[in-house]
Amino acid sequence: MIPTARLDLVPLTRDMLRALDTDRARFAELLRAEVPDCWPQQDFADVLPSIRAWVERDEALACWTYMIVLREPRRVLVGEIGCKGPPNSAGLIEIGYALLPEARRNGYASEAVTALIAWALCRSDVHRVTAETIIGNDASERVLQRAGFRLVGIRAESRWWERV
Repeated sequence: MIPTARLDLVPLTRDMLRALDTDRARFAELLRAEVPDCWPQQDFADVLPSIRAWVERDEALACWTYMIVLREPRRVLVGEIGCKGPPNSAGLIEIGYALLPEARRNGYASEAVTALIAWALCRSDVHRVTAETIIGNDASERVLQRAGFRLVGIRAESRWWERV
């Protein structure tokens, strides 16, 4: 777990993934947090099969995906954050994150991104951190800028950022 001032970033373990498939109440119990009915959002639901495959193959890979849990006033899942896989041979990781709509505009994304980057850059196998935003997602771009990212490229529908 990676704690911040207001949040706990809780790794998505094999047991949690298995519970999520069959017993949402058990998933919440393992997470030690309330899980809103609107979670997961579609983007995260789309990548869950890949995450599940990595973690089933090697549970150590659970350290690359975290549930964002707000501690106060009650423990509640507010989003997810992680890397799109372990570092490549050059030590590069790409991060992604999302908050539930009701949790946005509270600084939680900035807090979670900053904590994840600090954790990752303390590892000997991580040397660079990147992220992609969809053009027009100004809030996500501000999160990355606050966390020390700079724009390094633009593609048809997205912008690429790197932590400096």
